[in-house]
Amino acid sequence: MILLLVGILLFGISASYFVVRFYFPTFHAIIWTRNNEEKQHLTKKKKHDNFEESGPVPEKVQPTNNNQPQDKVQVVEDTSYTHISGRSSPGSTGSEYEPGYNLPRAASTDSLASDTSVLELLPDLSKIGQIEVGFDYDRDASELVLSVIQARDLCTGNEMDHYVNIYVYPDAANMRSQTKVQKKDPSPIFKERFLYSIEPHEIPVKVVQFQVFSIDKYARHKHAGEAEVRLADVDLIRPLRLWLNLREMDERPSEFGELMFSMSYLPTAERLTVVVVKAKGLKWYRSQRNFGDAFVKVHLTQSGKRIAKKKTSVKRGESHPTFNEAMIFSLPQTALNNVQLRLTVAEVVDNEKIVSIGHVIVGANTGGTELTHWQQMISSLRKPIAMWHYLRKQESKKKEPVAGAS
Repeated sequence: MILLLVGILLFGISASYFVVRFYFPTFHAIIWTRNNEEKQHLTKKKKHDNFEESGPVPEKVQPTNNNQPQDKVQVVEDTSYTHISGRSSPGSTGSEYEPGYNLPRAASTDSLASDTSVLELLPDLSKIGQIEVGFDYDRDASELVLSVIQARDLCTGNEMDHYVNIYVYPDAANMRSQTKVQKKDPSPIFKERFLYSIEPHEIPVKVVQFQVFSIDKYARHKHAGEAEVRLADVDLIRPLRLWLNLREMDERPSEFGELMFSMSYLPTAERLTVVVVKAKGLKWYRSQRNFGDAFVKVHLTQSGKRIAKKKTSVKRGESHPTFNEAMIFSLPQTALNNVQLRLTVAEVVDNEKIVSIGHVIVGANTGGTELTHWQQMISSLRKPIAMWHYLRKQESKKKEPVAGAS
């Protein structure tokens, strides 16, 4: 009897072990597979919902034959505009300049010539309005989405209707678009997107121009202002939105020249690095010459007060001086929202006086390309961001001996 009970007990233990050993893993795998399928289904549904929220994909602007009549571009209005697109590109098509290593350190100075007073450091806002636009480039598909989001403070008045024309140069005849007309609003909201096919190797030569037009009660169309962006000057590795200052059609971008420099910020060291790269098209003191002795000075300002000064060496007898000099400023990350950098290109004349050629101000409370450059630096920490900037000028009679510049 005892042997029988022991046999039954051993048989029960063996049967239990068999069930646990062979059937339980299969049951667990089935449960895990079902849970995994449910997670994948929820992930796909979430991606679909996010795509729906971003708005419909705009119609592509197809190149047209100049000998054939232009077809009207079909535009899809984005009624739930939250961002330009969620696409990203694996490569950057930003500035032509890639800063190198072991660049010379620029000098610090206690006294520098300035063409304006401290009170004149704030940049000028456009008197005819601003426009907000967006860029989203898919390098793999060779597609650029241009967004016209809104305009503000247009000087045309409250009774005017407005629309925006878009031209992509140098092929503007075939690459142009137009927004819908917005009625009687000096700060119209457009929220429209346009799709263009642009190969990656074409990006450096493409310029996008936005022209704002007004329509009065007699159906007369008038140019209200324009802005343009060189695609080589913006970092298209991720979607971005920019506020651009509008200017008059016959207003020249700059008669004093252009300056290229890069900026990067290292948050761990609280260090702002500015690399002055080169200048071109400078308006020299003696107009009959196309060269001179130039250098660049940089002021870091906060709340209208200069807190640091640095300068490059003097490049003598060059028409398009190349500097490639680095300047490092100690700056806490919390101060990035209330500081500005002022870069002034100056010329040494007859080895005895310094004349300002022009300047550019980037940083907080600026606008247009200057603000875009600063924002891209903040959003791309540790990465140098380089751009060309037009120089502007305010006249000054202040001169200094050349000893202060060398």
